[in-house]
Amino acid sequence: MNGLEALRKLRQMPLLQSTPKIVYSTSNSEMNANEALLSGANSYLIKPSDINALQKIIRKVLTFNWSSFAIPKQIDEFVLRA
Repeated sequence: MNGLEALRKLRQMPLLQSTPKIVYSTSNSEMNANEALLSGANSYLIKPSDINALQKIIRKVLTFNWSSFAIPKQIDEFVLRA
Protein backbone atom coordinates (compact mmCIF):
# COMPACT_ATOMS: atom_id res chain seq x y z
CA MET A 1 0.00 0.00 0.00
CA ASN A 2 1.40 3.41 -0.88
CA GLY A 3 0.84 6.65 1.01
CA LEU A 4 -2.18 7.77 -0.99
CA GLU A 5 -3.88 4.39 -0.55
CA ALA A 6 -3.23 4.62 3.19
CA LEU A 7 -4.64 8.14 3.22
CA ARG A 8 -7.84 7.00 1.52
CA LYS A 9 -8.21 4.13 4.02
CA LEU A 10 -7.70 6.55 6.94
CA ARG A 11 -10.41 8.82 5.53
CA GLN A 12 -12.85 5.88 5.59
CA MET A 13 -12.32 5.21 9.32
CA PRO A 14 -15.10 6.89 11.34
CA LEU A 15 -12.90 7.37 14.43
CA LEU A 16 -10.35 9.32 12.38
CA GLN A 17 -12.68 11.57 10.41
CA SER A 18 -11.76 14.70 12.37
CA THR A 19 -8.04 13.92 12.55
CA PRO A 20 -6.05 16.12 10.14
CA LYS A 21 -4.15 14.23 7.46
CA ILE A 22 -0.99 15.94 6.22
CA VAL A 23 1.12 14.57 3.40
CA TYR A 24 4.86 15.16 3.87
CA SER A 25 6.69 14.64 0.59
CA THR A 26 9.86 15.47 -1.30
CA SER A 27 7.78 15.96 -4.44
CA ASN A 28 6.86 19.49 -5.43
CA SER A 29 4.80 18.21 -8.35
CA GLU A 30 1.38 19.85 -8.59
CA MET A 31 0.02 16.55 -9.91
CA ASN A 32 1.12 14.74 -6.71
CA ALA A 33 -0.33 17.50 -4.55
CA ASN A 34 -3.65 17.25 -6.44
CA GLU A 35 -3.68 13.48 -5.89
CA ALA A 36 -3.18 14.03 -2.16
CA LEU A 37 -5.98 16.61 -2.10
CA LEU A 38 -8.34 14.25 -3.93
CA SER A 39 -7.34 11.40 -1.60
CA GLY A 40 -8.43 13.36 1.47
CA ALA A 41 -5.34 15.16 2.75
CA ASN A 42 -5.87 18.37 4.69
CA SER A 43 -2.53 19.75 3.59
CA TYR A 44 0.58 18.87 1.60
CA LEU A 45 3.98 19.78 2.98
CA ILE A 46 6.99 19.77 0.73
CA LYS A 47 10.09 18.60 2.59
CA PRO A 48 12.52 21.51 2.65
CA SER A 49 16.22 21.05 2.01
CA ASP A 50 17.50 22.63 5.22
CA ILE A 51 16.65 22.60 8.92
CA ASN A 52 15.75 26.31 9.13
CA ALA A 53 13.15 25.93 6.40
CA LEU A 54 11.81 22.81 8.13
CA GLN A 55 11.44 24.70 11.41
CA LYS A 56 9.60 27.50 9.61
CA ILE A 57 7.09 25.15 7.99
CA ILE A 58 6.53 23.22 11.24
CA ARG A 59 5.79 26.50 13.05
CA LYS A 60 3.29 27.35 10.31
CA VAL A 61 1.47 24.02 10.68
CA LEU A 62 1.38 24.31 14.48
CA THR A 63 -0.48 27.64 14.22
CA PHE A 64 -3.44 26.14 12.35
CA ASN A 65 -6.70 25.77 14.21
CA TRP A 66 -7.35 22.24 13.00
CA SER A 67 -10.80 22.05 14.61
CA SER A 68 -12.12 24.66 12.19
CA PHE A 69 -9.66 24.05 9.34
CA ALA A 70 -11.29 23.71 5.94
CA ILE A 71 -9.45 21.97 3.14
CA PRO A 72 -8.38 24.72 0.73
CA LYS A 73 -9.90 24.63 -2.72
CA GLN A 74 -6.88 26.28 -4.36
CA ILE A 75 -3.81 24.07 -4.78
CA ASP A 76 -1.47 26.97 -3.90
CA GLU A 77 -3.16 27.26 -0.47
CA PHE A 78 -3.15 23.48 0.03
CA VAL A 79 0.60 23.06 -0.62
CA LEU A 80 2.81 24.42 2.16
CA ARG A 81 6.34 25.46 1.40
CA ALA A 82 8.92 27.02 3.67
